[in-house]
Amino acid sequence: MWWTADQAAEHLGVKRKTLYTYVSRGWVRSRGAGGRQRRYLSDDVRELGRRASEARGRSAVAGAAMRWGPPVLTTELSAVDPDGPYYRGRSALSFSEAHVPLEAVAAHLWGRPFAGLPAPVELAGGAPPALADAASLALLLHPPIDEEAALSVVLAAVAWWRGREAGEGMASARLGRALGAAGHPIDAVVALCVDHELNASTFAARVAAGTDADLGACLRAALATFGGPRHGAASDALEVALDGGGPLGPAAFGHPLYPNGDPRAERLFELADGRPAWADEGSGPPNLDAGLVAVRRAWGLPCGSAAALFLVGRVVGWCAHVAEQRGQPMIRPRAHYVGPALSG
Repeated sequence: MWWTADQAAEHLGVKRKTLYTYVSRGWVRSRGAGGRQRRYLSDDVRELGRRASEARGRSAVAGAAMRWGPPVLTTELSAVDPDGPYYRGRSALSFSEAHVPLEAVAAHLWGRPFAGLPAPVELAGGAPPALADAASLALLLHPPIDEEAALSVVLAAVAWWRGREAGEGMASARLGRALGAAGHPIDAVVALCVDHELNASTFAARVAAGTDADLGACLRAALATFGGPRHGAASDALEVALDGGGPLGPAAFGHPLYPNGDPRAERLFELADGRPAWADEGSGPPNLDAGLVAVRRAWGLPCGSAAALFLVGRVVGWCAHVAEQRGQPMIRPRAHYVGPALSG
């Protein structure tokens, strides 16, 4: 059966000009019908309409996937449950409650023994004012050859950013000296920050890893995303709001994956010796960032330490995701074009 241009365009829901584009590309066959009139093969029009409908469905799913929707990648590393994240099947809260050292959490997530932290790198001169920039520059100056080296560089970057000397010892000891948090249960805090499946910074790290970028480059890609006020710097934004007496922004409240509240925040309030009054003043239940701010304030640490605690824990997760992405296909999502009609 052959349709007129109006019939074919109506079936496809497009303008006649777009129909002619489809014909020029060979997607719809046509034939003359006397004079300047043409007819269009209905089977081709129906098939094109079916494919377009399927593509719209896939596009909707893909769009939703980028907004807390269906999973888009497989991983053995991390799962999110109403009672918090799990690292290779073990609850992050259980690591925190047992005060498991960060090195042991890393060994569990990496699926191999932790080889020990290398000696800290030397970072001379003044550090950039932004924590993520300091860590990124440190990784650029001292490209890590493995995951342990990456963690050591980031710990040194935190000390550099704080204007302190990077010391030896385990991760909690180094971080404690850098932030003036010696004697506090740092491992119980950073264990909650290690991984959270495909958050923005982890996804960025995996995209970079899919191109076979080296570990340092993958971590710098993650850091570029981490530094945003809707992710790793959300705690800094909350601090500004609390100090200024303004409304508490949404970034540290109402996590979409925890509609009944983020259990990581509740655990952090325990470590901060109590739930602060401002925790119930946000646009939803407090999340990890709010909990980290509560810890920072209760422990009397320098402003910005909440993001530093988050960063040191999360670099362990980034390293795990980079390693898992190696050898897998490059991550290359498709875009749904909604711009002007295509023309020659």
